[in-house]
Amino acid sequence: MHNVLEFLVRHGYLVLLVWVFVEQAGLPIPSLPLLLAAGALSGIHRMNFFVALGACLIGAVVADSMWYNSGSTKAFGSSSSSAEFLWSRILAFAVHKGSSRNKARVPCSSQNSFPA
Repeated sequence: MHNVLEFLVRHGYLVLLVWVFVEQAGLPIPSLPLLLAAGALSGIHRMNFFVALGACLIGAVVADSMWYNSGSTKAFGSSSSSAEFLWSRILAFAVHKGSSRNKARVPCSSQNSFPA
């Protein structure tokens, strides 16, 4: 455990930036334990709190901007219609897996009512 803390003290700001960026980009890794360790290290004056906070903010804003730009581009046609279609397929899959007896039908973005 001592080696991990020394590594975090030595490279902590870069680790925080990359870790928060990767989590916000979509990889399901928890950043809370790393943020708690950074807070504890800044509490004993081994890390600068404001630099660590800035690194986390930069990582989160860059990843969120990446997601915003990917959703606002017209690469797949209209971004709202492709997003609606994606969510309708996700909901259809979730409803289908949730109850095997009830066959729920979710409308696509181009349809105004449920299919027959």
